[in-house]
Amino acid sequence: MNCLKNTRLKLIKKLITTILLPLFGLLYLLSKFFPRNSQIWVFGSAYGFEGNSKYLYCYTVENAPDIRAIWIAGSREDSRNIRSKGAEAHYRWSLPGIWLAFRSKYWFFNVCSSDVNYVASGGAWLVNLWHGVPLKKIHFDVDSHVNRHKTLSFIIRKIFLYTPDDEIYENLVSTSEYISDMSFSSALRVPAEQCLNIGYPRLDPLFWDQDYSSKWLKRWSSTHEQTFINKLKAYDKVFIFMPTWRDHAPHFIKEQNWDFIGLDKKLAKSNTLLILKLHPLTPLSLVKSVQHCSNIVLLDSGQDVYCILPHTHGLITDYSSIMFDYALLDMPICYFAHDLDDYLDKSREFYLPFDEVVYGPVVTTMEQVESFLLNPESAGGSNEARQRIKDLCFDYKDHDSSKRIVTHFTHS
Repeated sequence: MNCLKNTRLKLIKKLITTILLPLFGLLYLLSKFFPRNSQIWVFGSAYGFEGNSKYLYCYTVENAPDIRAIWIAGSREDSRNIRSKGAEAHYRWSLPGIWLAFRSKYWFFNVCSSDVNYVASGGAWLVNLWHGVPLKKIHFDVDSHVNRHKTLSFIIRKIFLYTPDDEIYENLVSTSEYISDMSFSSALRVPAEQCLNIGYPRLDPLFWDQDYSSKWLKRWSSTHEQTFINKLKAYDKVFIFMPTWRDHAPHFIKEQNWDFIGLDKKLAKSNTLLILKLHPLTPLSLVKSVQHCSNIVLLDSGQDVYCILPHTHGLITDYSSIMFDYALLDMPICYFAHDLDDYLDKSREFYLPFDEVVYGPVVTTMEQVESFLLNPESAGGSNEARQRIKDLCFDYKDHDSSKRIVTHFTHS
């Protein structure tokens, strides 16, 4: 029922967008000639208050008093929640939200300018913070993305200038020169000299001390999130499972027939908690049985995990970019690569061979994953391989990524 409802909502949204395309095109043209204020910065995200834009926004609010930092929210609820924390936020389609998007010079977002509001982006300085170190090929490095120009939908949107996935960015924030040269320059068509290899704001929490983390959580996190993090202390071990999206198999986790109930009983005996965080595009309804578990917790798809990760003892993932971020914590990773060949053949190619970016056990069965959860110390792993990955992917390994970005744009 929920799936059918979501499908209907998507169709209605798509229909409304199509009807409004001429208006969007006109607004976009007007935005190119609108006077912009370099002291007004706007931030946004496609999946709520999360990601690199969230952490950069919070840092700007607290440490750059000369900058008017504004979160442009995708929902009225998000805008109210952020305002309750003493910061400025407006709903994307409210009059203040539209006006300030037109007036601000610097835009910061995680995917594309639609995270804020594409129709007002024409004259803005677009800074793509992106959302992960890419293992999988992305954007213009993917044949299906390049070929989308041939589709009727794209041609119609092109006529009315509504092509946020085809825009040009003034800057792209990356984690290292190596990563920019390997992927971002070609995939997002940003020249190397416009890639800012100064680190992701969302990685800052991985290096915070406990006092600062507690202070930050008290202001910026919900009571629910604070309570959840405090409860993690009651467990001997905490693991997090974060699988990536599959273009060819969106329901893969259901098709795997995981026995979450049986696993839950084993985890309870060892006082171990497993946090399940699916990709935002993966329906939570695929793992309904988790609702009946005591030692397996399903996070909302939009939940930010970067303040949770430092409280975990290991990660299970597959081909998600989280593998690179998590390496900074120097904790074990189990790579659940049960469909590697299919993924490469039917979903995405990789920038690097998979065996060159792993430093822990690569497994293919549920039983092997259980073994890792119950006895991670026996899984092994190469500290040298982990360090090599960190050195390739991160020019900086500290809590100052947000600071470097703010410094760059306040002095530019």
